[in-house]
Amino acid sequence: MSLAKLIDLLSTESLFCCRADLFEDQTEGEWFSHISNASLRLIEQDSQKALKAIKKVNRAIFSIKNPSVDDIQHAFSSLLTPEEIYSLDYSDDVAQVTETGFFDNIDDHLGFLRYMEEKYEEMLDEISFTEEDTLKRKQTISSLKARSYISSWFSGDNHSIAMWKIYGQAEEGIAITTTKEKLNLLAESVRDSNLMSQSKTLCADVIYVDNDTTEIGPIIPRHLSDGAWLEFRDILLKHSAYLYEQEYRLSVIADDKEEKTPPGIKIPLNTNMNEFIDGIYVNPFINKTHWFIKVLESLLQRYGIDCKKIKYGEIQTEYSG
Repeated sequence: MSLAKLIDLLSTESLFCCRADLFEDQTEGEWFSHISNASLRLIEQDSQKALKAIKKVNRAIFSIKNPSVDDIQHAFSSLLTPEEIYSLDYSDDVAQVTETGFFDNIDDHLGFLRYMEEKYEEMLDEISFTEEDTLKRKQTISSLKARSYISSWFSGDNHSIAMWKIYGQAEEGIAITTTKEKLNLLAESVRDSNLMSQSKTLCADVIYVDNDTTEIGPIIPRHLSDGAWLEFRDILLKHSAYLYEQEYRLSVIADDKEEKTPPGIKIPLNTNMNEFIDGIYVNPFINKTHWFIKVLESLLQRYGIDCKKIKYGEIQTEYSG
């Protein structure tokens, strides 16, 4: 962060959270819907293949006068490829309808064939996309981003030059460290306060996805409750292009009845600043003799912060300088 942001943190004794729709990454809040749509499109493709296959079988069977189970078995084996049979074998449908004695009589077999066709037609109707659906989803995402507030933290164990260059503001940049436990306590304090009525909070690692991600199940964090996942899934996902950020975020979602959503909110610290801040890292490309260190020490002394918290992450060897 910049020196100005550090001064704001120290002087207000509060943590700033930026509104999600003001982030540089305009895809914030969109990735869950993107993956869901991709998954539905795959289901749609499979259902279309299955419907085409069962229609082929049914045309052949219902053109026969007094068809038998043997006729059904022959239709499946002669008219469909193994891939088409596999696409239909949902809950062992094919095995059931082709098995002699599974149903009481041939009419039940024929009824099940009709049911299979109707099932895939209904499935395709349910997952069809309309412009109205897309517009509604865009509005929902926009509304969520406009009432979501985020404080982002780098959770990597080592220095990231990329992060320093982007967020470190040249030589005068600093990075404060705290713990996930303290951020979680801060999130709990929001729930217990009147900062925003009926707001919901969560601290969690960001989940990185890409355009080819099509399955939701594997990316759901096992430690999150179902309720937390449902509430925060939209703002927990980011594109893998941002993986270098290794982000851990404190998120606050205001109630959808909240009339005003400012560009940012400040969460009062529930402990003194010396307890909240574990360390203050200076840019790894400057050393202890740099002029900025004196400025930083003077600032910390003014706000009663222990100067021993200053950490030097100098990147150099015995041959440097």
